[in-house]
Amino acid sequence: MNEVAAADTRESSRPSVDSRLAIVGLGYVGLPLAINFTEAGLSVWGIDAWDARVTQIAAGSSPIDDVSDERLAAARRGGLTVTGLDVAAVSGADAVVICVPTPIDQSRDPDLTHILDAAQFVAKGCAADNWSSCSRRPIPARLPARFARRSKTAAAWSQVMTSTWRSYPSA
Repeated sequence: MNEVAAADTRESSRPSVDSRLAIVGLGYVGLPLAINFTEAGLSVWGIDAWDARVTQIAAGSSPIDDVSDERLAAARRGGLTVTGLDVAAVSGADAVVICVPTPIDQSRDPDLTHILDAAQFVAKGCAADNWSSCSRRPIPARLPARFARRSKTAAAWSQVMTSTWRSYPSA
């Protein structure tokens, strides 16, 4: 394949500029991910439950050491919108990525509370938009085997997946 054909192939595989992504959680995973997708040409809504973080990012100050204020400012100019828990940001998205913490407790089980809360928030956005014109579905993440053996973790994970699947209308 010559260089022109290869470049055409790369360009055609890029998302269109009207593609919109919502990222729930703007911590050390979510914010860099949001910036990377913005740099790739997508319109990104960064959503965080912590108002202080939203205010800090909106003011142009990065709370993440690996993300410079200059790179954050460029992403904000390039299509990164930052908001608190706004259901409209989810309902208009083509895809939603959840990047929230899963701290472990004393028994070394992950606390899935933040994931459950984020899944319920996303479900509200799905219900608000009714998503009836397309067949969007969550992509189930795999639970690591060492966690699946622990009944509390497996039960919480099952609740996440069941409640998320129930929130989607059939296509």
